[in-house]
Amino acid sequence: MSSALRQRFAMLVLLIAPLHAQSNLPRINEGGVVNAGDYTSVLSPGMHMSVFGVHLAGATKVAETAPLPTVLDGVSVEVLQEGQLVRAPLVFVSAGQINAQLPYEALGPEVRVRVRTPAGVSNEVSVPVQPCAPRLLTKTMDGRGEAILLHASSYRLVSEDAPALLGETVLLYLVGLGAVTPPVAA
Repeated sequence: MSSALRQRFAMLVLLIAPLHAQSNLPRINEGGVVNAGDYTSVLSPGMHMSVFGVHLAGATKVAETAPLPTVLDGVSVEVLQEGQLVRAPLVFVSAGQINAQLPYEALGPEVRVRVRTPAGVSNEVSVPVQPCAPRLLTKTMDGRGEAILLHASSYRLVSEDAPALLGETVLLYLVGLGAVTPPVAA
């Protein structure tokens, strides 16, 4: 191979290499930041959320400690508002979905969310934040259908076969209640 041809080939490789490296950048889907209650885009401080996209993590990792970590396997969810950046506590990360908790510091009317991985930083997605946006967690995990309702004494599901009794304490799972008193860390 001639020296001129070798030089052109080297330049072509240099031009293609950055494109290949960028192909693994994380990318959040349009409308891909949603609350964990009904999968709509309305969030509130402290609410559990899901981030959907591609190349969000190199592997599936689940948080194994409390408090929840803000970095799992080199992956973080960054919440930006008025020049401030706060990392969200992570429940789990995977290539197509991340579950995290919106920090209590994230106040409305809007925040921007992005994902940082060892490969780089994703696009930013703007999401509305309300002081309070309560959502019941349902058996179908989509905000539709029956709420997850448990007997407080046994943690068994309330059902036709095991109905709640008059005066009994039951448990409901909610997200999106906003700031709580006393304040707690996300």
